[in-house]
Amino acid sequence: MSLSNAHRPSNTRERYRLMADAASRPFAVGAVAIPLLLPVLGYLSGDVRLMFTVHLFLGAFWFGTAVLGAVVLGPVMGGLSEEANAEFAEGFVPKMNLLMEPVSLGAIGSGIGLADMMGLWIAPTPSLWGSTCYRSCAARPRVRSTPQIHGWNVRRNRCRRH
Repeated sequence: MSLSNAHRPSNTRERYRLMADAASRPFAVGAVAIPLLLPVLGYLSGDVRLMFTVHLFLGAFWFGTAVLGAVVLGPVMGGLSEEANAEFAEGFVPKMNLLMEPVSLGAIGSGIGLADMMGLWIAPTPSLWGSTCYRSCAARPRVRSTPQIHGWNVRRNRCRRH
């Protein structure tokens, strides 16, 4: 499969539908629902320790996955043939795109909820505002996906940034 015959989704809804189809519907539902529901449940529990645990788990998962992709998967995919690389990317990239956006939002949301539960929003410091704004901007998805290889540039073994 080449990038020259790739179908570009016309809007965001089509992009997510194509990714969900490529990743399988049950995976897509779980990958979106779990990271977004955990902070809500932690906040509704009223337990700061539980909310801290949710925030720590989502943040560690987000960071660990980013490191795994950069340190392990990049070199492994660089050593594959173009066909094997495209085949791996077709299955892997849609799942990662569907999973990491909700994990990013869940980590940010749980951090904001935790700050609220700890009373830090009563008199917010510049560092609290700065960390909230920085994390919100850092977690913004930067990869636009195509249904075949979902934004993965097979020839250069890296994501295309838009």
